[in-house]
Amino acid sequence: MIKSTILASNNVQPATSIGKDNYLKELGIDINNLNANRVLKLASLFHIFANQASLSADTNGNFAVGILNDSNDFGTRGDSYNLTSGDIYYIQQLAKDLQSNAFRNKTFNHVVLGKDVNVSIENNKVLINGITMDNLKPEDVYQDTNGQKYIDFSDVFQQLVRASTSYASTSQSIGVISNYSDMNNRYIDVSGVAAGTQIIYVNVPFEYLSSPQSITIKGISNLLTGPTIVINVTGIPDGNQNISTQVQLNYDDGTNSLSNGESHSEPNHILWNFGTGNQTFNFTEGRFMGSILAPNATINAGVNIDGNIVANIVNITGGESHRWDIQPTQPTQPTQLIENNKNNSHTISSINGKTNNQPKNNNLASKNNTALPQTGEKSKSSVSILGVLLLILGSLTSWFTYRKKREN
Repeated sequence: MIKSTILASNNVQPATSIGKDNYLKELGIDINNLNANRVLKLASLFHIFANQASLSADTNGNFAVGILNDSNDFGTRGDSYNLTSGDIYYIQQLAKDLQSNAFRNKTFNHVVLGKDVNVSIENNKVLINGITMDNLKPEDVYQDTNGQKYIDFSDVFQQLVRASTSYASTSQSIGVISNYSDMNNRYIDVSGVAAGTQIIYVNVPFEYLSSPQSITIKGISNLLTGPTIVINVTGIPDGNQNISTQVQLNYDDGTNSLSNGESHSEPNHILWNFGTGNQTFNFTEGRFMGSILAPNATINAGVNIDGNIVANIVNITGGESHRWDIQPTQPTQPTQLIENNKNNSHTISSINGKTNNQPKNNNLASKNNTALPQTGEKSKSSVSILGVLLLILGSLTSWFTYRKKREN
């Protein structure tokens, strides 16, 4: 009833903070769980998380930004192991007009805009700076109110700086093998790390990223709940730095050299930690696979980058960037949603008239991953065994009763 009143008056719905967002809760996303169980915290929800961003090349993903300076027809397409099949956005300030065909995700868009963004609802259409957004419905859009911000970027970046510092101070995990002696066969092998390790730490000198030869990471888990591999990049010089390497990912199910693109057949377990310096990193050659954490730096993406990109400033200048959410160090509720998606069932949740209809994902359906039972769930095998035992017990009771009557 409240929603109908709001839309009938052509007012945009007021936003809460992200931690109180009921739509995310309906999707099974708990921000506290993200902050506790993911190396990128709530930034894990976004392909790009930055204080400022400019998107002048194809951006296949969603974002949360303080200031959006330039953009194109962004949005997630394809099938990947992501927290949501649709896109969540937060644009606090908008420096230039959006294209009318932006927000191109076909499953759903959940868009929160800053209080100073010019957004209106007219004739059941969403207009931003007077431009009709062809892919948005009125119920998709929310706006900050006075004194309320959906995301406090200053606070989140402080958390990410502390996280980056903590990761960088952790020694390389026992069992990691790194070999850079053959420039044409450089690799990092994590298959020897003890089973049950939730986060594997690896140290990689920056010099190996600046050369064009490939670096292969071997032994990555194909399970959603497999260990996260935090790669601490060491010895980074100050100022502008070029990154030219090609990152190759080999998984323990036999998938080698995972392709970059809009779809990914394996989960993302890689985080490249570039520390807390204020360098500018220019990705000029090769391709880069895995998420990036550089909370005080500038990322100029001139080649394909697949994963989360978390930095002070992010500029997508060439190639393509692709959303590929980092997976948790522990299973969380969103894993259940992804499992339903992969098993070709539809997870339906509705809030404010929106429906989250997880699409079929045939190319992922054969993965051997099982989400942990949620509260109140029982396995089918347990129920079946209990039924058999009750049947046997009932039969024995009937037999003893019958025998006793015969004896009497």
